[in-house]
Amino acid sequence: MKQLSFLLLTLLIGGGAFAQKAAIKFDQESHNFGTVAEEVGSVSCDFTFTNTGTAPLVITNVKTSCGCTASSWTKEPVAPGATGVIKATYSTNGRPGAFTKSITVTSNAESGDKVLYIRGTVTPKGQAPDFGYPVKIGSLRMTTGNILFGLKLGEKKSQMIDMMNNGSSELSVKFDKLPKYVSVTPAETSLAPGAKTSIMVTYDASKLKKDGNYKNQFFVILNDNVNNKPAVDNKITVSGTVTK
Repeated sequence: MKQLSFLLLTLLIGGGAFAQKAAIKFDQESHNFGTVAEEVGSVSCDFTFTNTGTAPLVITNVKTSCGCTASSWTKEPVAPGATGVIKATYSTNGRPGAFTKSITVTSNAESGDKVLYIRGTVTPKGQAPDFGYPVKIGSLRMTTGNILFGLKLGEKKSQMIDMMNNGSSELSVKFDKLPKYVSVTPAETSLAPGAKTSIMVTYDASKLKKDGNYKNQFFVILNDNVNNKPAVDNKITVSGTVTK
């Protein structure tokens, strides 16, 4: 009987040890550099990750989608609960225009490979500062004024809009008359002359009662609007194709 109990205990302990696995969770899985000048040479960002598993996490390889992206990463094993960093650098020299690049992270995590993304727009040498921001509202420049979502009922998705202040004075930006299923983060922001930022537009289909095609607009209000009333062209259009 004692031998049987000892054998069961050994199996339980061995099984518990065998079940230990590493897991990886990133603070963010994509990074938007916005618009950068070709003259800067390169731009970099850090993807911080946490080992949320029970065994040491080891990054064995980081592969980029092209030679214009370089990466470095935490080489030593990352203990459970500890963090590490993957640094991504994009070379802007000779690469004007929009870019989206992927970074594939291979590790011993149970989930397998993880794909990260970087994106942005490189302004050609000698180009105007607002290159890549075709939508103009007063001194405000935006990458788009029209967003299209495709999602299912109950689902929530987000898209980013880049903005910059092309004027000579500080600009206050806020939003008005949002549809009940659309939110903007941050809801209000201030931009110094030449400054850039991004807003996140979120479409929440759980607030809709049925599927279908939806199209609404909300207004961008600047501190230079007369009496703070939105002009007819100060709008962002949000369209959604919602399926069951």
